[in-house]
Amino acid sequence: NAERETVMMPDLDNATHVLFSGTSAGSGGVRHHADRLGQVLRRDNVQCQSGGSCPLVYRAVIDAGYGPKFENMNYTNFVGCLNPPNLCSYTALMQDQWNSVLRGLYDGRPDQSCVDWHRANQPGTEWKCADLEHVMENHITTPYFVRADLQDELKRRNFVEAGFGTEGDYGQAAYNGLINLPNLNSFAEEGSVMSGGAPLVTPGTFGPQCTHHVGLTNNQAFFNVRVSSGGVLYSAHDVLWNWWTGQQPQQVIYPYTGPGPAPTCP
Repeated sequence: NAERETVMMPDLDNATHVLFSGTSAGSGGVRHHADRLGQVLRRDNVQCQSGGSCPLVYRAVIDAGYGPKFENMNYTNFVGCLNPPNLCSYTALMQDQWNSVLRGLYDGRPDQSCVDWHRANQPGTEWKCADLEHVMENHITTPYFVRADLQDELKRRNFVEAGFGTEGDYGQAAYNGLINLPNLNSFAEEGSVMSGGAPLVTPGTFGPQCTHHVGLTNNQAFFNVRVSSGGVLYSAHDVLWNWWTGQQPQQVIYPYTGPGPAPTCP
């Protein structure tokens, strides 16, 4: 705590509300494990064991991880194509990530519903579950909120250095993805339109253009960076709180017009 004293945290089995968050690389863990953790929390929660409905409110936050979709990339100038192991397509890249990294190096556990869905509906394409953007846009059924800077200094640099395009290309692709996320249930492979069942909850989104990478652990990016919506300025904190409490707006994205920080950035 503030006095640097050790304090025992409450038992999650007694929780009424849980917000599972991850930033940067940690957002990958959230995307792969949000649904799995939710199942465990509901299984063990004392309020969910008497039968009937489970009152636990469980949601996820994905910070500084979402960006341009690898499935839409141009691999002509990709450094992994021009050099060994010569991965010159989305399929080649993600099959390598699946076999050599996720399963080979890490012996990792991807989102299980992604693996199950592909095994049942598109056998032989389980490797797509190595693609975090694919998992997020198709297989996470836990309600989630996304914060992604349209000119994220780290992800933008990685995009350019990998040969996928310019800083402007990065920003436009990031913007297009965020703008489309509210339609998640209509295009997700596990959405009600494609797979039936209950509709997916509309994601909350905050997309500034101030070049910050992380937001949850950066006070300026979380509290001071604001984006206008309906003539009112909102921070990441404001929009996340709206999404959590059911207020509006729950999607606030800077209107992208080109690379570099927006003139309104602090």
